Amino acid sequence: LITNGRNRIGETLVEMGIASEEDIAWALARQLDLTFVDVRAESLDFDLVRGLPYALLRRMQAMPLVQVDRELTVAFSGRI
Repeated sequence: LITNGRNRIGETLVEMGIASEEDIAWALARQLDLTFVDVRAESLDFDLVRGLPYALLRRMQAMPLVQVDRELTVAFSGRI
């Protein structure tokens, strides 16, 4: 949604102090039926992170969260 021709409504709400970036991300995830995950450094499995190419993770704005057997759960960041 565009509010003033330049900013999306979420950006405007953050600028006005009405909502945080996390609030907007949570709301967008909910609208799109996605799971919102607040990834903090202390919760990461650094062995799992080191096992993937840094350039790939950076390019895809991705972070591996957990691996169970051959199934890897990955969080992605960025604009939708």
